Amino acid sequence: MRVQRARSSASTPHSPLTRYPSRVMGGGTGTTPFPARAMPWLLVLYCAASLLHFVHNAEHVATYPNLPNWISSGSIYFAWCTISAIGTCGYVLLRRRHPRAGLSVLAVYALLGLDGLLHYSRAPISAHTLAMNLTIWTEAVTAALLLGAVLWLATYRLPMRDVRDA
Repeated sequence: MRVQRARSSASTPHSPLTRYPSRVMGGGTGTTPFPARAMPWLLVLYCAASLLHFVHNAEHVATYPNLPNWISSGSIYFAWCTISAIGTCGYVLLRRRHPRAGLSVLAVYALLGLDGLLHYSRAPISAHTLAMNLTIWTEAVTAALLLGAVLWLATYRLPMRDVRDA
């Protein structure tokens, strides 16, 4: 009986996408939604913007206003590597048929991109140079775009699990 139910749900258009992760990214439907097509590009764009911001932080750590003394170039590069590893894990999980976990980790990765705005909790925008502000805002905007795509995919492409499937 259980095998028949699995077969019948697999043939219906409303089957859980967790069983068919290619549909999360739009591959199984014939038409791929824009957020799914944009996801790899948004990841690359955000990763590049994040790298730019972290390199600028590391190379100009002494000139960023009111940063704690314990923050060094090495700790900044280590933080970027750690954050990027989180994003890589999320994308790998997504592509390896774990869409809920992958999208959750990618949401965390995108949210970490918004932490650059915390520079403004230490000093106002006017205390930062133009280059500082540009790298901070570029990272934040690209992170917000990535988060929007992740949330769209999680909301519209992953239906709630049916109680009978649990």
